[in-house]
Amino acid sequence: APTPAADPSHAATTASPDDSAETPAPWLLAGLVGGPVLAGSMWILLRQRRAMQVRHRRPGRTVATPPPVLAPVEKTLATAGSTTQPAVEFVDAVLRHLASGRAHAGLPMPAVAAVELGRHGLTLHLHAPAQLAPPWTDLGNQTRWSLPSGTDPAVLGDLIPDQVAPYPLLVTIGTSDTGNVWLLNCEDLTITLTGDPTYRDDFARYLTAEVACNPWSASVTLNCVGVATQVAGLNPDRIRPHTGATDPAAGILADAVNTIDRAHDHNDDVATARAHGAGDDSWAPSMLVLDGSTQPTPALTQLLALIDAHPGATGTGVVLGGTDTTPAGGVVVELTAAGRARLPHAGLDLVAVGLTSDEAQGCAALIAASTDYDDTPMPVDESATTGWRSYTDAAGAIRPQHTVARQTPDKDILVATTTLLPGPDEEYVAHAATTPDDLAALAPKVPTTVRDALHEADPTLDDDVAAWFADDCPLPRLTLLGPVRARTRGTPLAVRKAYMTGVLTYLSTRPYGATPDELADALGLTTSKARGYAKTVRDWLGTNPRTGQPHLPDARRTPEAISRGVAIYQVQDLLVDADLFRRLRARGQARGQDGLADLTRALDLVQGPPFSQLSGDAWAWLYEGDRLDHHLTCAIVDVAHTVTTHALRAGDTRTARTATETALLAAPAEEIPHLDLAAVTRAEGHPDQANRILRDQVANRTDDEGPPLDLSQRSHTVLENP
Repeated sequence: APTPAADPSHAATTASPDDSAETPAPWLLAGLVGGPVLAGSMWILLRQRRAMQVRHRRPGRTVATPPPVLAPVEKTLATAGSTTQPAVEFVDAVLRHLASGRAHAGLPMPAVAAVELGRHGLTLHLHAPAQLAPPWTDLGNQTRWSLPSGTDPAVLGDLIPDQVAPYPLLVTIGTSDTGNVWLLNCEDLTITLTGDPTYRDDFARYLTAEVACNPWSASVTLNCVGVATQVAGLNPDRIRPHTGATDPAAGILADAVNTIDRAHDHNDDVATARAHGAGDDSWAPSMLVLDGSTQPTPALTQLLALIDAHPGATGTGVVLGGTDTTPAGGVVVELTAAGRARLPHAGLDLVAVGLTSDEAQGCAALIAASTDYDDTPMPVDESATTGWRSYTDAAGAIRPQHTVARQTPDKDILVATTTLLPGPDEEYVAHAATTPDDLAALAPKVPTTVRDALHEADPTLDDDVAAWFADDCPLPRLTLLGPVRARTRGTPLAVRKAYMTGVLTYLSTRPYGATPDELADALGLTTSKARGYAKTVRDWLGTNPRTGQPHLPDARRTPEAISRGVAIYQVQDLLVDADLFRRLRARGQARGQDGLADLTRALDLVQGPPFSQLSGDAWAWLYEGDRLDHHLTCAIVDVAHTVTTHALRAGDTRTARTATETALLAAPAEEIPHLDLAAVTRAEGHPDQANRILRDQVANRTDDEGPPLDLSQRSHTVLENP
C-alpha cells in the first residue's frame, strides 16, 4: 500500500478550519502535498481518465472504482490537487497564449530558464534579455518578467487552435522558504544530481512523474534507466523504462541531431519553431534520466557534448544521478540530507521536491485503475432492511429482486406489474438513442405489490419535496446535486462554512450515523476536535420543529445510539436533495408510466455535477469506499435518459430536451446524454445539427490532447440504428 514518507523534508500539514496546528492526516502522500504542481497535474490527468471511463458506462451501471488500498492517493489528490489545479492550468494557459501571441507577431520565444510561481503571480527567468509586452512587467534587465495572478491569459494573445506548449520540459525542482514554487526548463540542459542518495532518487522520480502528468508535457518522450521506473505506469505513452542492454541514448542522439538540422534550416531555436508550428513535423522533445550506476556510453557522451554545443537546438534534456563529473555546460542540483535542493549556478536553496518509491507506485496504480473501461453493477446496501433504502440500489433504482425482467411475457407473471416504458422496444429504439439492453435495465416490470410497499415505506415523500421547493421551508436543506451548500435555521456561521458543510455532509450521508471516532477518522482529526465540530454543526442546524430537539442530537440519545448502546451522531429531519432524488426515482419506477412525473420532478433538483466545487480536507472521506458522487451522477443520467426516451416516442421534444440538458449539466463527460441530444435535435427537425453533435461530441471527441477514444459497444449500437 502506498504510504507517506517518514523523512523530515516530506512532512505535510493538514489545514484545519480554526488554523490551529494539526497532526498530519495519516493518508496524506507527502510527495504530492509538497509538490503542488504534480498534485494539480495528476488531478487533471485523473479527471481526464475518469471522463474516458464514464463514456463507456451503460445505463443501470456505474464506473469501476479503484481498490480501497489506493484511497490514500485519491484522497491526497482530492485535497491537494483540486486546490492547486487552477495554478497548473494558469501556467499552462499563460505559456500557450504567450506562444500564440509571439507566433502571430512573428517574434521569437523568450529563452526561459525557469518559472517562479508565487501567491501574487508568475515570473519568467530568462537566459537572455527579451522584450515582452504588457501586462508583463520587467523586474530588471529584461531577464525577469512578472505577470500578476488573476490575469486573463487571453490578454497575452489570441490562442492558435491546438497551440502546442512551448516549454514541455518545464518541471518543479523545489519551493523557496517564502512559498514560491520553482520550475526549471530542462530542455537543452544537462542536470547532474549530487548529494544524498535517497533524496537524489526521490528528486529524479518526482521530475519523471511531472513529465508524465503535466499538461504541457504531452509531446515528451522520457526514457529512464535504473531510476524512476515506478513512474512509468502513470503515463506509458510518455515514460519508457529501460532495463535491458539497449542504449536509449543512441535513439535520443539521433533525434537530437535531426532536431538540430531542422532548427538550422528554419533559423530558429526549438522553442520558437515549436510555438510557430514551423515545418511539416512536430518538435517533440526527449528526456533521459539515468541513475548513478549507469555507465556512460559513446552515444551518451556524444549526446551531452551535442547539448552543450547547440544551446536551444536539441530539444533534449538529460538528468544524471550520482555522477562525480559534471558535463560541460551542465548544471548541478545538490540534494542535501536535510531535504534541500541547492543550485549553486543560480544561487537557489529550495525545499526539494521528491516522490518515494511507494508513492510513485501508488500514483501509477491509481491512474492505471482509472483506465479500466469496464463498468460495474450499481452497489446495494445490504444492511438496509427497512424503509425506502431497502428497495433501492445506491442510485435509487429498484433492486432487481423486486422487479421482473422486461422481456418476461405477461402470461408468465403471476402478479400484476407495471413499467415506466410500456410500449414495444422497437418503438423506443426507433425514436430515441436507446437500446433493448437500456430498456431492460431502466424500465423493468415492477409488481404492484412493490409499488404499494414503497408508498408505505416512504409516506412523507410528497411533503418533503414540497418543503424543499418552498420559500419558507421549516427544515434545513443540503444540496449535493450541484455545488454543495447547506441552508440551515440555527446559529449562522461567520467563518468556516465550507468546512462545516463537509462535516454535515459526512454525517448526513451515513444513514445509520457515525461514532465520534469514525467522524474523527474521516476528517483526519483528533476525536476531541471532531466532537467540537459536531457541536458547531449542531448549533448551525438549529432546533428540529418536528421534535423540539436539535437536528443533530446528543450522540448518546440518537435512535441508533439507543439501539446499539454506543455514542452515535445521527442527523434527523435534514432534507437532502440526493435522497429526495432517489426516493422520487424509486417511486416513479414503481408507478409505471404515471411515475414519469416523479422522474421529471427529480430532475428539477439537479443544479450541476454532484458534489461539485469541493475543496479541503473535509471531503477526503468521499474518495474511499462507495463513490456516492459517481453513483448520483449515473442516477441523473439514467433518469434523464428514461424521460428523454419516453418523450421522444411521444413526440414531446421540449420535455426530451429539458431532460437531456439536465443530464449534460450534471455529467458533461457522459456519452449517453450527447447521443440523446443528437436524437432530440434530429426530432426537432435539424438533422445537420444532429450530425455535427455526433461528429464533434461523440465520434471525434477527446478528453485530453490525444486522438479520439474508441467508441463503446453501446454507442456503436445506437449509431447503427436506422
